[in-house]
Amino acid sequence: MISDEELAIQLQSGSDEALEQILNRYHEPIYIFVLRMTRDYHATLDIVQEVFIKMCKGIKYYRAGFSFRAWLYSIANNTYKDYRKNAYTRKVVLGLEGKECFLVTDNTPEDEFFKDDERTRLIKAIHDLGDIYSETLILRYYQDLRLDEIALVLNIPTGTVKSRLSNGLSQLRQSLCSREY
Repeated sequence: MISDEELAIQLQSGSDEALEQILNRYHEPIYIFVLRMTRDYHATLDIVQEVFIKMCKGIKYYRAGFSFRAWLYSIANNTYKDYRKNAYTRKVVLGLEGKECFLVTDNTPEDEFFKDDERTRLIKAIHDLGDIYSETLILRYYQDLRLDEIALVLNIPTGTVKSRLSNGLSQLRQSLCSREY
């Protein structure tokens, strides 16, 4: 199997096949990452599309030897942050602040009924930690990125990643033990 880095180099040369392979490998993981951050189906679709558009436009800046996966997740993370800034501006300017956004899913009512309550509590608790900790925990435990890759995605030192993971897990543990969700 060809490596991500080799596919990126092929994509820089204009290979449609390389683009297709990258999309096959990363569309779902990027979609899941963004969905866990936004908790909004429609926003996730828009953000993921924008991530891959930015990847195609910015592939000429990718440097061989650098982790392609970390590079792509950094694009996803920055695109999500841009969305959040714009969403906040839209809410304040349009007077929508405080209104709920509901997650639209393809689940049947039966699926929703049997949804695991513990998982729901955990996801809500992670989001309640705030972006600094939630993005670090999601990248590590849901997207399975290594510490050095997380550091590249978030543009922070590896030591800071370790600190955020430790503090985030500690706060998460306290939250789950002390709150009812």
